[in-house]
Amino acid sequence: METRSFTKKYSGAMVKFAPAEDYIAQKGYAFAVCDGVTLQHIEPYPNPSPAFFAAQAFGDAVVEHLSEGNLEELRTAYRAGSEAVRAYNAYIGITPETVDFLKKQYAATVGVFGLIKASTLYFGQITDCGIIVVDKNGHRQISLMDEHKPYVGFIKNMRDEGSVVAGSPEEHQFVRSKLVNDTTHKFDGYEVGFGVVTGEESAEHFLRTGAISLLPGDIVIGYSDGFLPYFEDDAFLDFLRTKPSQEELDACIVAREQDGETYCKEKSILVIYPD
Repeated sequence: METRSFTKKYSGAMVKFAPAEDYIAQKGYAFAVCDGVTLQHIEPYPNPSPAFFAAQAFGDAVVEHLSEGNLEELRTAYRAGSEAVRAYNAYIGITPETVDFLKKQYAATVGVFGLIKASTLYFGQITDCGIIVVDKNGHRQISLMDEHKPYVGFIKNMRDEGSVVAGSPEEHQFVRSKLVNDTTHKFDGYEVGFGVVTGEESAEHFLRTGAISLLPGDIVIGYSDGFLPYFEDDAFLDFLRTKPSQEELDACIVAREQDGETYCKEKSILVIYPD
């Protein structure tokens, strides 16, 4: 098995914060790509960020609990990661009793993780990290990333009605306290809430797991949402299928970053060549 990875943080005017909050964990054939959740409306922004340590705690715990290869093990690994985040939050004094979602926000993460065993990929995914499996002909066998369409519609309605002001601390507090890890709010019949690993048990509702048999020539890609623009067409996938060297991958990404703000967001990718 070969792998290529890339993680980049930005500290320029295009982003709201400087410290890294993405994290990649890998142990043998187990892996995790994690994206720490931005702590909005906190000034000055903490550096290092608690969101990075949440991503690190989750990723490291998950890969330590992946070895056998089955769907239940994915949930066991997820729970270990969630418990690691809960323990970290308790260590920094953020508990259900102390959290206020503004001055005291949960250190949190989202992520994608998996294990390759016996030519099978077992995978788990929650919210703003994705996983793609591409076959030797360039066809996407799996392409999994949450789109948040019900959430977007629900918040737009609230803004239009004047219930919340876009980008305000009050809106942020409402989203983090009422919609994150929530299953009660609906929009057009769909759940509005979305999962974030904070250590709360309710987040597991939003975990998606699955398994797929891998064939010769397949590649597996785990990534954080900063890479979304790269996958709008198949050109970047075609490039990855050529098994570029680490230097070639880095150069390709840097070249795209020069195209403008669309690409200038913290991003992580792990490309796995199982053959």
